[in-house]
Amino acid sequence: MARNPARVTWLAAAILAAAAVSALSLAVLVNLRDPEISGEARAMARYELPAIAAEGNAYVALLGLGAPPRVDPLVEGMRLAAERDSTRFADPFARQRVPQPERETDSDPDDHLAFAGDLDAACDIFNEPCLPFALARDRAVRDLYARNFLLIDRYQEARRLPGFAAVAIADKRRADVERGNLGRVHAVLLTVAALDAQQGHAAEACSFLQDDGAFWRRVLSGAATLGDKLSAFRALAENSRLASELVASPAFDAAACATSLRSLLAPLTDAQLSLADAFRMAFVPTVRMLASWPDPAISVEPESWADRHLKETPIYDLFYRRNASINRSAEIYAGLAALAAQPAARFIASRDAFLAKNSDLASVGPGWIYNPLGKLLLGRHLPLHVDYIAHAHGVAAYLKLVRMQLDLKRARVSPVDVPQFLERAGADATNPIDGRRFRWDREHRSLSFDPLDRRWRRWGTSATIVDR
Repeated sequence: MARNPARVTWLAAAILAAAAVSALSLAVLVNLRDPEISGEARAMARYELPAIAAEGNAYVALLGLGAPPRVDPLVEGMRLAAERDSTRFADPFARQRVPQPERETDSDPDDHLAFAGDLDAACDIFNEPCLPFALARDRAVRDLYARNFLLIDRYQEARRLPGFAAVAIADKRRADVERGNLGRVHAVLLTVAALDAQQGHAAEACSFLQDDGAFWRRVLSGAATLGDKLSAFRALAENSRLASELVASPAFDAAACATSLRSLLAPLTDAQLSLADAFRMAFVPTVRMLASWPDPAISVEPESWADRHLKETPIYDLFYRRNASINRSAEIYAGLAALAAQPAARFIASRDAFLAKNSDLASVGPGWIYNPLGKLLLGRHLPLHVDYIAHAHGVAAYLKLVRMQLDLKRARVSPVDVPQFLERAGADATNPIDGRRFRWDREHRSLSFDPLDRRWRRWGTSATIVDR
């Protein structure tokens, strides 16, 4: 007997609907449970920033970089540091609401010192070579320096302080503003050094690179946040790129610059290279965010579809398991800290093992039936954080590359003899990440290595060899 097509369609639809309801019911039942906060998460949430005296802390002085002209930046930084972040003393696992809008500082924002002028007059050294850029804009560069003299002077005073330790302050926006000012000031000083080196002041330019590099190494050795350490790696990379341009210049003054540049390009110590403590430090604000999530006052970039459309609905609350997310985050940050502590030679294998262990966060799978929104939130920045560690190793490799470029220049090695020189140099001519010898391109007369992180892939690692 022929079946009624309409009845078959109805039965198929009913079966599909029943299956969908069953799957949804199963997902709801699975997501009703949420474990206790793990011992690992509680231990990591107790991480404390090492404290040093404010009078010798460059971080505190830089907090006051944009203080009103008549206010001592160190005094302003100490005032901000005294206004401790109240959430620092609260239970990190308690749900908190972020106050909106953020509180205002005591000082009138209009009185604060701000960067003046057009930053286009400062070179973006990873976008184009700085030496010809600076020389073509001589007057604009000098004018930019003069207009920002007080900011620059404050930066140079902060550089002379012996220590660097981040301080949790109530006005978090202020720290971001001053980090931006710091980046602009560094760009101006780098451009001025490029100009000085071409106008008879090579020794002063190279001395700046040496002293500035020493400061950023103190940042890396200190109790710096992840953002501060990435800024330090960026500044060291910029200084090294200008050093590479100077070495490749036919007019390079080895007598005036070689000693300073060797100091700038010295190998990073284990403490300077490692981001382990910075990741431990970063877990504390992360766990506070996860404990209060989803909060309309908190945003995490890049924003997902679920964040935009489900964040304030019961669906989000059902499929976001707070404690499970916190526990998994503790495992991730502990893993990142361990990965960051690995020596360069073991980084690739350790990175691959870490990513394999957390592969369930990279793509949707059966495990996503439980806490899918938590997994989406945790997996969002995992590749980026791993890339930060690879970038640190890339900076160390680039310092070594430019040091070899300097050695080749000082030895006046002809292009035909470069391979033999590299072979004799042994480990000094190899990429510490993969152990491969630096690549010699005879046609372009350049050394390079294969980077593992997205920044160095974009910036390029080539260093030109000139035998004159």
